[in-house]
Amino acid sequence: MIIIICIVLAIFCFVMVGKMGKNDRNRLEYFKKTNTDLYNKYKDAFDSYPSDYSGVKLTVEMVESRLLPGEVIHHSYSLPRFYNKDGNLFVLTDKRLIYAAFKLSKREIKSIPYNKIENIDITSKTIGADLKVKSKEEKVEIYFNKFHQQYLNNFYEMLTEKQLNQSSKAEE
Repeated sequence: MIIIICIVLAIFCFVMVGKMGKNDRNRLEYFKKTNTDLYNKYKDAFDSYPSDYSGVKLTVEMVESRLLPGEVIHHSYSLPRFYNKDGNLFVLTDKRLIYAAFKLSKREIKSIPYNKIENIDITSKTIGADLKVKSKEEKVEIYFNKFHQQYLNNFYEMLTEKQLNQSSKAEE
């Protein structure tokens, strides 16, 4: 009897998650049409996990409120909430790496200016990779699954380029 209840409960949860994901995808399509500029600015984040539109939109609003005047966004990536139960957004601007997260009881934003980055590492895993960015003050770890390899490449290339540019400026 317990097994039957567990199976029914699992099916119910699967159906509800599917419906919520479809609802978020429908809202994302509406958002694309009505907020074209904001969608294009964070296109990679919305497209990296389209069935979590609500979570991505919330973290985008957090980042938008913290951008410096004239700061330009180059890349963004959203980590699915089921990965660590937080809404996560990672943004590369012309000035820094920004990490925004909302948790059940708090919101968090971290920022690492490119001239403060000390180390960039990639750790490959069976189903993805971790990109670790460290400064003296902060550490940001970003998980990319195999389906998001293009986002990993974009982040790694830009972070490495910015770090090398900062190193060459320091040597001059």
